[in-house]
Amino acid sequence: MRMPAAPLAATVEVASLDTTSSLEDELNNAADLAQEQQQQQQQTEQQQQPQQQQQQQQLEGMRLRIGACCLPHPDKHHYGGEDAFFVSAAGGGALGVADGVGGWAESGINPAQYSRTLMRVACAYIEGAEGEELARAAADGATATGADNSLGMSGGFGGAAADGPGYAYAFGEAVVAAGGVSGTARRFVDPRAALDAAHRRTRCAGSATAVVLQLDGAKRRLVAANLGDSGFLVARGGAIITRSRPLQHFFDCPLQLGAYPEFVDCTDTAAQAEVYEVPLQAGDVIVAGSDGLWDNAYEHEILGQLPTSADGAQSAAEAIAALARVHASDPEFASPYTREARQQGYDLSWLDKLKGIQFKDGKLELATLRGGKQDDITVLVSVVEDPPAWA
Repeated sequence: MRMPAAPLAATVEVASLDTTSSLEDELNNAADLAQEQQQQQQQTEQQQQPQQQQQQQQLEGMRLRIGACCLPHPDKHHYGGEDAFFVSAAGGGALGVADGVGGWAESGINPAQYSRTLMRVACAYIEGAEGEELARAAADGATATGADNSLGMSGGFGGAAADGPGYAYAFGEAVVAAGGVSGTARRFVDPRAALDAAHRRTRCAGSATAVVLQLDGAKRRLVAANLGDSGFLVARGGAIITRSRPLQHFFDCPLQLGAYPEFVDCTDTAAQAEVYEVPLQAGDVIVAGSDGLWDNAYEHEILGQLPTSADGAQSAAEAIAALARVHASDPEFASPYTREARQQGYDLSWLDKLKGIQFKDGKLELATLRGGKQDDITVLVSVVEDPPAWA
């Protein structure tokens, strides 16, 4: 049955009016809801912004505060010894230590020339040098004279000669921060690649052990390449979380880099270096050094000298180096070096054992191999910082 036209029209008209009113209400409600949601979102973003900024700063701004100290062998103080090191601001912090092999002196070669050139080129490579720049760095190292074993100046490191044995030849603090080196602040460079580039470019007589370390701030980690018996440790909360191990062909003969075939019959290579990747936190402390440190100081002694803040990096480096020097000069100290020697079967002859016999704790004791190992001692102490600590 069809309904009359008029009532239908009226019904439609009323329905139309009701629909319009309802739609306006819905639109108003939707607008209010959208505004409320927008306000809530803005509040949430404002609350999250400081946290996000802090996280971004932590990813981009982690850096190292580095102190350095080098004590040459007392008999080699006049030319600075055979250790070399660099400090750079690249990537938030990079550093390296090389120990020239002293046996070259018997052939009239200054062992320091090779180690210094090696570190000079490694530093240049990490800072982005290529081609002619690397060649120039190698040439500068090969022609350098005098007792300059601190090679990396980009981090603000400075050195000064001391007046006599027992003093630090090179000392100073390098505050390396993101942006410290133009174009290289966030550029991560593989330390083993830097070691390889330095090895290929160092074409002079000599050989050296080496360790190169680079901060990777984006991944909050340290990456290090170690070849030979220089090395490093990372400490957190007064305990060691990572310690490099010495690489040796046999006792007291470490893996080493040399210029083959011009000056050596064979050489180890950067490919043989052990690579370490260590997650870092603010406050972690990195200690790198030549074998003059590790042969004369025990890990627990080093831990006892670590700084409690980044401001103490330099004084810690000096204290650790001084401790190692005291032990190196003590003929009665049971050093890590002589303990390892005895474990490897090296000891005094029976005649010397009998000559040194002594009465101790109610019984006779034969003399045994003991004493520190006099050597160049290089110590670099790095404290990891996040931006809030230095902004």
